Amino acid sequence: MGSRPALLLFLILAAAGHPSWAQTCNVPSQRPTVQSALLDPGCSVVNVAAGVRAESVGVARSVTIIGNGTAATTILGRILVRGAGTVLVLSNLTVDARGGTAGCYLAAVDAEAGATVRPGIIAVINGFGGVAPCPLFADSFDFGS
Repeated sequence: MGSRPALLLFLILAAAGHPSWAQTCNVPSQRPTVQSALLDPGCSVVNVAAGVRAESVGVARSVTIIGNGTAATTILGRILVRGAGTVLVLSNLTVDARGGTAGCYLAAVDAEAGATVRPGIIAVINGFGGVAPCPLFADSFDFGS
């Protein structure tokens, strides 16, 4: 009988930390910005509604960001993913890193320190004012827009 409360506590704690029970957060209806959803550890999937979100975002934990289609959802800024083992899945959106007069970012979508980006159907744009080619991803494999 004494082990039942301990077992129940274990199951509750296990459920709280298990990714399949983590929540989907919607931007902007539940979180005002993509970054605010990324800072919420309960958000394992971030759904971004159609529109332009003018913000560069930093990702420091594994998460999925899903837009409403590349023609409908744009993150107007760059994405920086940090941390060994951090995996960012991107799908159905555009990342438009054109900004300022400096030309290019080193990468529109950048993964540092052992982080990984897994792109699905996305569009990535980098470069401003005729400066090209500009790297799209941190590995510099793709250039252009």
